[in-house]
Amino acid sequence: RSTQGVTIQVGLRDSGPPYSFHWQTSIHLGANWQEYSYDFRLTKIDRAVGLWITLSQLGQFDIATLKLVRLTRSEYIEELKRRYGEKGSGNLVRISRFPLGLQSGWALGRENSDGDDVQIAPDPDLIGPSGCPALKVATAEPTVLYTAPFGVPLAFQPHVASVYVRSDAEMRVAALCEGRQIAQQSFAPEQTPGLRRVHVVFNPVLMARAYSLCLEGSQTFWIDALQVEPGKEPTPYRPAAACEVSLACPASDASMMRVQFIDEPATVEYVVTGKAQNAHLCVKVVNTYGEEKTLQPIEIDELPGRGTIRYDVLPQRPLGPFRIEAWV
Repeated sequence: RSTQGVTIQVGLRDSGPPYSFHWQTSIHLGANWQEYSYDFRLTKIDRAVGLWITLSQLGQFDIATLKLVRLTRSEYIEELKRRYGEKGSGNLVRISRFPLGLQSGWALGRENSDGDDVQIAPDPDLIGPSGCPALKVATAEPTVLYTAPFGVPLAFQPHVASVYVRSDAEMRVAALCEGRQIAQQSFAPEQTPGLRRVHVVFNPVLMARAYSLCLEGSQTFWIDALQVEPGKEPTPYRPAAACEVSLACPASDASMMRVQFIDEPATVEYVVTGKAQNAHLCVKVVNTYGEEKTLQPIEIDELPGRGTIRYDVLPQRPLGPFRIEAWV
């Protein structure tokens, strides 16, 4: 912990010349005690090394415990099973349905422009297996859509990514590991009015940090009920949690970029989907200075629940970037 909020560097470094780091990471410390855990892979090192913690600024931090453990591959796999167990067996995608359109972390390919050559919005005329309107990507040009990153805890076994789609032309679904394609599958269009399920199997990379999916189509397509799970065949669709929260800026000329101006209401729209009783929506607003405010929980009488959230709750610094966290 650090009451001063300092940033430290932790790494495995040569004890003598050339003083090279074999692995390192930066940690921004908060005022409360928190445990940090990092997995990394090294080849054999034939010289003396040490575990170094460095501070590149004036300040103070406290350490309660420190542990460095060496594991073989098989031991590491057993540790993953113990650490994650059933937590790594369900749907690994945080947001699987799109009642308010694309969510944070999703992105178009750099050759595409949302609002110009590509229109993206939920389609109320096509309700998908998730129970929500399918996401319609209207385009006449080749379009690439990247999902938000997700983790794969049980990375020692095959996984399958599945999505319900409808497409006017051939589509391609690819699995990416830290930006590199590791599997892909193409699908011909079907002349049916509904959605069909397609999937791609991929082998995760042990100790990789982030995965994503790439959806590519050359004409208008629809998607819904995204799922990533262990195995080679998709199981019946189920979200990662009982409820999902979608957020969006109110419609405006700049809402697709999540920009609001000072003469617009400081609000975001929310939709809570799923199944739950006595549900409450919890919200926290954080600004770029690290100041945060937890809002009064919002009671959700029925699902889907809809409403707006005001985020102008930090009056001393009303402008700039804000992060809005919402969960049920």
